[in-house]
Amino acid sequence: RPASDADLVEPRFERLAPEDDYDPDRGWGWTAKGRLEVAGRDHIHPTAGRAVTNSEEPQLRDYPTLFLQRDYIAGREPATLRLDVPDGAYELTFGLGEATGLAGECGRMSVRVGGEKIVRNLDLPAGRIVDRTVRAEARDGRLTIGFVPEAGAKWLLSVLTVRPLDRQPAPLPELSVGREARGPSIAAHDPVQRHCAREPLRLTVTLQSGADGEVAEVRLHYRTVDQNAEFRTRAMRKTGDSAYSAVIPAEHLDPLFDEMYYFEVVNKRGGGSFYPDPFRGGRYFVVRITR
Repeated sequence: RPASDADLVEPRFERLAPEDDYDPDRGWGWTAKGRLEVAGRDHIHPTAGRAVTNSEEPQLRDYPTLFLQRDYIAGREPATLRLDVPDGAYELTFGLGEATGLAGECGRMSVRVGGEKIVRNLDLPAGRIVDRTVRAEARDGRLTIGFVPEAGAKWLLSVLTVRPLDRQPAPLPELSVGREARGPSIAAHDPVQRHCAREPLRLTVTLQSGADGEVAEVRLHYRTVDQNAEFRTRAMRKTGDSAYSAVIPAEHLDPLFDEMYYFEVVNKRGGGSFYPDPFRGGRYFVVRITR
């Protein structure tokens, strides 16, 4: 999105815009590009957003489709994106194409990582997202990703996620590495599938056994699936041994939109974890809201 729309970026994601040239202090950006274009819609209907996956079977994507398909970046010339990351193996998931219906016919494109063509001559269907998940190796402290359109066509990118596969977190000052630095995590939650908008929505979680002494706060983040809505945050109350609960007031529920939510556990050292884990499957839980 354009820089002025930075406030519309989904939580836990970074905006990528045409003006984002590589900055060594930031650690990512374009190292080569032609003229780039961006476009998007303020809203995508909840029934839209079907994706084509590696198996070519349409399905809703898990990160999460509707809220990341509202815009795209594209170009008719090759472009190169650099990401500064520690050496090692990474899983890259590309959302190629666009679901806004604004780009029209796109043509064919390829994607290279470190010079290796990992997506070959992909035909982009108009108004559709094509998911491609690949494994790549970072060398010399970087991942270099090239987007290459066929002659007369253009490449399009709606979303890119990068997940380390074999790297432990780097040590932090006064914090240990791994599980202790991350903090206690949620062991169990029974997702609510359907709820009436006239009633408050109670959500509960259970932490790992014995984790209470490490916990500073457990938080619930939630909003409607209307992309123009802002996330609300509520501190969860301890209701039993390792159990926490919070209530979404009925006045925060909208019968015209479903409700989405996720949890955050913060430890006394300042570390923490999210649930669902953004690097393992879905990013949110979604509740079907009825009248």
